[in-house]
Amino acid sequence: MFGRHESAEEHDLKKIEKYKKAKNVEKVGEYIRSNDIEVVKAALAALDAIGNDVAAETISASIDDPRSEVRIMIAKQIAGMNTDENLDYAKSNLLHRLQKETDENVKKEILSALETISSKM
Repeated sequence: MFGRHESAEEHDLKKIEKYKKAKNVEKVGEYIRSNDIEVVKAALAALDAIGNDVAAETISASIDDPRSEVRIMIAKQIAGMNTDENLDYAKSNLLHRLQKETDENVKKEILSALETISSKM
């Protein structure tokens, strides 16, 4: 009789897809702060797919997320960015984060991202 109710995660994933299609970086960027890691992954992927400078800046600016697993995802995402204009900004954000980073796994990903960025410059 009654349809299955959509979970919060499903709802958020649909919203991210909708905002991605509309290229609404601001709305997609809000989901990076989600408590649901799958939603965060989807938001980062959507920002990458949008691929403009504002999307790249949103990803880079999120490197100070309190969750180490999210910082690792963001460092990997930054390393894969193709927007040359934002490489200096991304590099600056990564260097800043590296100075205060305490998690060794995050440091490793940041160093890897910095190496990748340097090879693109």
